[in-house]
Amino acid sequence: MEIVYLGDAARGNTTEKLLIELNINFVNSNTKPDMILFDRSTDEIFVVETVFTTGHIDTVRLNKLREIFDSKSKLVFVTAVESRKYIRFPKVFKELAWGTSLWVAEHPTGLIKFIEYDSQDG
Repeated sequence: MEIVYLGDAARGNTTEKLLIELNINFVNSNTKPDMILFDRSTDEIFVVETVFTTGHIDTVRLNKLREIFDSKSKLVFVTAVESRKYIRFPKVFKELAWGTSLWVAEHPTGLIKFIEYDSQDG
């Protein structure tokens, strides 16, 4: 797993070469995630927001984040929380956008995926 971007909305550390390679462009955007990671083995870009900074990835945030990516790699949008005991966890959980994932630090090997089920699909 490679770090592409690590920072916050005001300042951040980037790997310019990877930004260019992956067609990620947020230079002229006010929208920046907390972290971007790249897994070459699966060709996945992980776009991570922590609830303690920008907040969770709801539908509005998801649409804004999608605007900065023009990559052929699969995008995985992840909201990160420290614990399910986090006082705002029920609100965060309820507002997470479909098609995103939730990572809980107290269970670091798991990823909860919010997949919208379509009864037409069988």
